[in-house]
Amino acid sequence: MGDSLGVSPMVAGILTTVPVLSFVGDRPYLIWSLSLATAGGWFGIWLAPAHLTSVWAVLLGVGGGSFAWTLTMIGDRTRTAEGTAALSIFAQGLGYLFASVGAFGVGASHGITGGWNASMTLLVVLAVLIRCGRNVVARPATIEDAFAVSVAETHHDLPEVGPAEQTS
Repeated sequence: MGDSLGVSPMVAGILTTVPVLSFVGDRPYLIWSLSLATAGGWFGIWLAPAHLTSVWAVLLGVGGGSFAWTLTMIGDRTRTAEGTAALSIFAQGLGYLFASVGAFGVGASHGITGGWNASMTLLVVLAVLIRCGRNVVARPATIEDAFAVSVAETHHDLPEVGPAEQTS
């Protein structure tokens, strides 16, 4: 069930996303394409929900590739297992929090306004804003490097403590 040519949707996604990610690398084309597909899918559902539904579903499905891209970037933007674990916990924790609030928010917005305009506007705007966040994530840097600079800038006025001055 849910198989396409004997391959599950998850395996199909991995088999297509990984080669595309390795080909595209740090270039922003994939990021922009995924964001544009997501925004286009939501925009299409908003303006023509009864027409071209397969097109809107495909666009949203393609835009959903941003999840695989995000997971790939977690590993690509870290150098150590500790950095990967910390970034993964942070990114996925926030992501799932926003996703859970988002589903409730869309329903609540529909209940309050009596229509879908506010919810669909929010979904299209979020798809475009996600592109901006992706541009930050796509920069070729690691979290360990950014954290080391941040710590050095924050504690530049602290004196160095030598081995004889350390206490247990």
